[in-house]
Formats: sequence, structure tokens, C-alpha cells
Amino acid sequence: MTSKTVRAESHNGTASTGGARIGGRCCEARPGPVAAMLVVLGVAVPPAAAQRSYRVTDLGTLGGNVSQAQAVNDLGQVVGWSTIDTGTGLKHAFRWENGVMTDLGTYRDWESGAFGINNSGQVVGNSRHALLWNGDGGIVDLGVLHGDAKYTMWSLAYDINEAGQVVGDSPSAALDGSDHGYIWDREHGMVSIGKLGDPGAYDHTVAHAINDAGQVVGWSYVGPAHAFLWDAASGMVDLGTFTGWASFAYDINNLGQVVGAYNSNSAMNNRGQLAFRWDAANGMIDLGTLGLSFGGTLGVDEFVSSAARAINDQGDVVGTATTSIVSPEFDYGGKDVLHAFLWRSGVMTDLNDLIFAGSGWTLEVATDINSIGQIVGWGIRTGPPRQRAFLLTPIAAGDDTDADGVLDVMDNCPNDVNSDQTDTDGDGAGDLCDNCPSVANTGQSDTDGDQLGDACDDDDDNDGVPDGSDNCPLVANADQADCDGDGQGDACEPLQVPWMPGPPVLPTLPFCGLGLIGMVAMSCLGLTLLRLTEKRGRPQKNKIHFWRL
Repeated sequence: MTSKTVRAESHNGTASTGGARIGGRCCEARPGPVAAMLVVLGVAVPPAAAQRSYRVTDLGTLGGNVSQAQAVNDLGQVVGWSTIDTGTGLKHAFRWENGVMTDLGTYRDWESGAFGINNSGQVVGNSRHALLWNGDGGIVDLGVLHGDAKYTMWSLAYDINEAGQVVGDSPSAALDGSDHGYIWDREHGMVSIGKLGDPGAYDHTVAHAINDAGQVVGWSYVGPAHAFLWDAASGMVDLGTFTGWASFAYDINNLGQVVGAYNSNSAMNNRGQLAFRWDAANGMIDLGTLGLSFGGTLGVDEFVSSAARAINDQGDVVGTATTSIVSPEFDYGGKDVLHAFLWRSGVMTDLNDLIFAGSGWTLEVATDINSIGQIVGWGIRTGPPRQRAFLLTPIAAGDDTDADGVLDVMDNCPNDVNSDQTDTDGDGAGDLCDNCPSVANTGQSDTDGDQLGDACDDDDDNDGVPDGSDNCPLVANADQADCDGDGQGDACEPLQVPWMPGPPVLPTLPFCGLGLIGMVAMSCLGLTLLRLTEKRGRPQKNKIHFWRL
């Protein structure tokens, strides 16, 4: 989550998508510092009705195939995490600005993740311990609640406000297996904010977001989890569960509006979540879904209908919602297909309907929205399918970036002058900007980055072996090594360690080349890793928090 500061301007657009949690009093949003600054500088701030669509920016990766954007501030600076290579799958925190993704490195672990950023450029996340990356490049270890000196325990940081206050969770000082939500500042350090319910009961509390007034939201277990709102004066207030049995608050804006998700009734076998918005005047309100509602005999677990991830000061909410329970090709868990949404003025809209149809993107999860309407998250981009962080920038109805007389919302080459809009292959990309102008290449996939689209490139991975003869057509392997002779090259054949459950691991290691002794050794290693993972248990496993549905 971001520090959701200064959310003042109306977002352009007639339809809205997105999910988040909001809480507080219903009141009219006031122009904030960023909007005021734009006006002073003479930059037009388009009215809400002007926004019709968004321009998608692929934020790239740090060298791997996967990235996720978690937060964006009002200056358009984005943070999240990315894999750093295609072999190990290790993840590093990143900060993205003006087309450049910077690796923030690690601190006390092999991995790191960034989850919040304020308008001063301060970033929070974790690498075993909760961290604060200052705008000057310095790193502050926020420590842990029990003051562990050997770095064996963990802590997580999710959000930071303009005053530099940070929230997250960490094991309690009692070292009894319970987790406490905390608030941190430079003067007081990390301080527990308490819990809901019986003081002697099991404690697992997460402080997930903070606004500029110091109000904190998250969830605390009182049996099932309940969303809460906390401030220093009133302490922790239970926001309830609407008609469900559990609730989770993910974000709060400067108006005290809260957003999140509540679980459906236990009669539904504890399956399903629905996005909500909360404020002091109206309580918890169901934000709806993208047409697929929970009910019937779905036969799936962990089914998600909708979840609100963030809210700005205009009350625009972004998040994710289920559109299908059968994934056509890129299936994370085989349970559902997710689409990012924007909720505005009582209407939830699929963000995929607000981007260029030939973009090649499926926007899955929207995680944050800033004061000028920019939205971040992640989705699947074709050619080959891969998960990438995105930034959506509103396009005003009157925008014409290339000044060719065709408005951006209708232009098939918005950055190149082509007033005739010629599109020979009819794939939605004009000939002037099409990487395969004579062959339909929807999504403009270009695996090897040679500016020649996959649809008309006979060597997609640029390894010198034509696709028709290549045993790994999308992974460079000029030697065509195939140690098991199954027709699939070692470079693209995943290794499945025998007797180790879960997805294939070490995708570039030719397992069959290890021999019998190597196979036994790798199997033992797999079992050892599995047992270590189980032994570490909840919530010790991999103290990098990567949000999942």
C-alpha cells in the first residue's frame, strides 16, 4: 500500500475500476497540494468526465520474467518487486521512475520487496526485517518488536505516510508465536498498536495502511479476522464483517474512508471474498463484482469474487475481481481468472475495458491509485505469457500526443503521426508502429526484442535456430541440448525433483545429466527444503511478504 497522501484531484473517466478499502467520514474531497501545484503551473487538470481510457506502461523487470507493482505516489514513482533472473526466481524490491527500474537490493535476506512510497520518495518494505529506504539511498532497519539482536526474527512494513510513520507487523515481545501490528516513527521506534478481543486470546494483528492523520487500518483475529480502524486517541475499533464472518482492511484515505474485503458467510464453506468500502456515516458497503457473484456449486476453494486494494482522496477504489473460474492459458492455481477493476460513484468497471484492445495485456490486479488517477498493479502480457508490473495513465478525451489529428483514445499509433490510420493486417496496431505490419500480431509480442514481432519472426529467441527446428523456440539455446531426448530442450524444460510436491523448480538445470547419484542427492535436497519450510511454519516462511489473494 502507499501512503495514500494528498489524493485531491478528480480522476478523469466515466467508468471506474479498481478495488481498495476506505474508511472514515463521508465528505467532499478537497483539492490537494499536487492538484493545486498543477493549477499554479498552468497545467490543465481534466474534469472527471473527460477520462475515457488509460495508456498502459510495462514497467519491465530486474532481469527475470515476473514483476509486480505495489504502490505509486503522486509523482508517479512506483515501487514493488521483480525477479532478478530466469533461473533462481529470487525477488528484489524496485523503485521505478521515468522509465527506469532501480534495484533496491537486499539487507538481511536473499530477497526483498517494496510495498509503500510517500511523496518524499521514502520507500518501505522488507528483507527479513522491515526497512525504510530513504530518498537519498540510505536504508533504515526498523527492527522487530522484541528487539532481537541476532536477526533471527522478522518484521514486515506495508505503508508510510507523509510524516514518515510506518505500519506493518512483527512477532510480539513475548515471543509466544503471536504477531502484532505496529506503528513506527523515528522518535518512538516500533510500538505495538494492540489487538481486538480478549487480551489473553490468540493474537495475529496486521497494520496494513496509514493515512496522514495517523489513522491505521488492518485486521486482527477474534476467532476469524476482523477489519479495524486505529488511532492514538481512540485505540482499535472493530469495523465488523458486514454479512460475512471475516473481514480485512487494506487501505485508508485522508478522509478516513476504508476499503478491503469481507468473507462470505460460513454457510458458503468459507469461500469467497467481496470488496467493501467503510465510512463512519454509512458503515460497510458492498462494492459488488464484475458480474461473477459468489453462489451455486462452484467446487473451488479460495474463490475470490472481488477485493478492494486501495482508495484515493476522491473516493476512487481499485482492486481485483473474478471474471471466470476457468483460466484459459495462464493459470495461477487453476481456480479463477482475475481482472483489475476501478470503482467510482457506485459503478465497478473492468480496467481491461478502458485500455487499447490490441495492447496484449490482461490487467489482473490493481494495487494502488494516486491523486491524479494513475493506477499500478500487475497483469499478464502476451508473447509468451508473463506477469508484469504496469502503470496506467489516464488519457483525457481531448489528448492527441502525436498531433496527427486523431485523438489518443482512437489512435492506433498514439505516439506516431499517422492520420490515415492504415492497419494492413487489422490487428489494431497501425502499420507505422506495427512490428509485423503485414501479419496480425495482436499484443505486439517480441520475445527476443529485435523489433520484429513473433508472428513474422522465424527465430523468436534469436539463437540462430529457426523456430520450426528449435526445441526451445522461446528460450535461447543454440546448442539445442536435450539430455533426456524428449524433444524439449534442457533450457526450457523444468526440473521436477522426485517426491517433492509443488511446481517444477530450477528450470534451467538438466536433471537427467546428473546421473543416479545426482538424482538421489537432488531428491534428498528437495525433501530437506520441504521439511525446513514446514518447520519454519506460519508465519516464519520466507519473511518477504508477497501479497496474494
